[in-house]
Amino acid sequence: MHFDIKNLTFGYNGDTVLNNVSFTVEQGECAAIIGGNGAGKSTLMKLILNELTPEQGEILIDGVSTSVYRQWWKIGYVPQNCFTLMDRFPASVEEVVFSGMYHRLGLLKFFSSQYRKTVEELLDAVGLLPFAKSPVNKLSGGQQQRTLIARALASEPESLLLDEPTSGIDPTAANELFTLLDNIRQKRQLTVLMITHDHQRACDWFNSIYCLEDGSVVKLDAHQLQEEIQSRHKHPGAHYHGERLCHHSDCLCEQCHLNHKEGGHESS
Repeated sequence: MHFDIKNLTFGYNGDTVLNNVSFTVEQGECAAIIGGNGAGKSTLMKLILNELTPEQGEILIDGVSTSVYRQWWKIGYVPQNCFTLMDRFPASVEEVVFSGMYHRLGLLKFFSSQYRKTVEELLDAVGLLPFAKSPVNKLSGGQQQRTLIARALASEPESLLLDEPTSGIDPTAANELFTLLDNIRQKRQLTVLMITHDHQRACDWFNSIYCLEDGSVVKLDAHQLQEEIQSRHKHPGAHYHGERLCHHSDCLCEQCHLNHKEGGHESS
């Protein structure tokens, strides 16, 4: 599955959050979106999922605008911070995974042995088969995230979108989750787009890293991300009218390199 974000602009109550954002996630790519709190990462994810409507620009999924796209079952989604909801959710682990299949047979039909076998295979893939009958609200945070990943995979998607899946879980569980996701991606040939604050794991695991800040987005590789972390500068957004340039002349991100060059600040 291929995502093409073109000249995307969006804001709340007159305050621009995303300003002329453009980038592409290719088929089979594993891409991360990073940025500070309030940078607009979750807003961007909601726009991709058509939960919000762009003020300008468009998002294409396999060449089709999200405004008319209908095959949403091809996108598996793991939302942010579901732990509170899980604590109040009176369902077993396998029931949560079954809920990801409703588009395939409707709400009022029974699950056949074939579907039950699929759920068993998914739970086995995420290491939760022994917990199939367990209440989901009794699981650890890492196990709950695995349950949601299994649910997202139940629709047999072509892509997986995740919003901060390691938030609130311990480092060991986070490492296990990244390893699991990488194995699933390769086995199922999925396109993966993840919002994360975990910059080090972003360096280790992702093909592409998109840094969102001040309404703009730049693509970084692992080395450039390390430079980004060290310099901690601001990207020049359109609402700064190009006046707020990075003072680190050796910054390697594409946007700052271009601005330094145009402004005569390019390092030798």
